[in-house]
Amino acid sequence: MRRVHVLVRGAVQGVGYRYTMRIVAHDLGVSGWVRNRFDGSVEAEIEGTTEQVEDLLTWMAAGPPGSRPSTPEVDDIDLEGATSFEVRATV
Repeated sequence: MRRVHVLVRGAVQGVGYRYTMRIVAHDLGVSGWVRNRFDGSVEAEIEGTTEQVEDLLTWMAAGPPGSRPSTPEVDDIDLEGATSFEVRATV
């Protein structure tokens, strides 16, 4: 199992990035959360098998149609044992 903290910059707000990510995370079986930040970036924590996490990171680098994300900044963090994926309020 692996859990990562991710920060993505670029054109990632106002394009359905978070809500599409929730669908993709659910389809992959990944848990965690995603939220917009006031600086225009998107922040997330994702947890799952190494393969699941890598698959979602690959999606995050491409994003949904209309987005232009930067390369995600990824840091491994401690596992939390999360069981769902949610869209959180902007910080």
